[in-house]
This record gives sequence, C-alpha cells and structure tokens, in this order.
Amino acid sequence: MNIKTLLSVPIANLAMSDHFLKTCQEMGYQKLEDILGDTPGTMRGKKGFNYRWLEELSRLLSEHGLLDRLQPIPGKIHH
Repeated sequence: MNIKTLLSVPIANLAMSDHFLKTCQEMGYQKLEDILGDTPGTMRGKKGFNYRWLEELSRLLSEHGLLDRLQPIPGKIHH
C-alpha cells in the first residue's frame, strides 16, 4: 500500500487491534491523515488518549517510514 493510500484509507480497514480501532473512534479519528493533522498536544488532550494507543500508532507509522510525521508541524500551536 502506498503512503497516500495508507493515510487516506479508513482506520477501520487497517489490520490494527480492537483497542486501537476503538480508541481512534473515541478520539474522533477516521483516517491516519486525521491523526497526523493534530499536534501531539492535541492528541494527548483528547478523550480516550492512552499510551498503548500511541505505541501502536508509532509502530504502524514506523513500519511505513512515517514516524517523523508525529512531530509537531512548524507554525501550529502546541498544547
């Protein structure tokens, strides 16, 4: 799967744990691009955030060479 497709495919269609899928739903994320559009501070402030979810997200992004996209985007407000 190419990067553009991976970022835009519904999270429910990814081979991720039930915990990850449920947490994404609770946090209001439908696609990986939705997650990566938030700053780390915004993610941590969302209801449902937990480090188990973050670990699984980090592993998925790392497997696809995208872990650097979790970094804050310059110019965005960091919470």
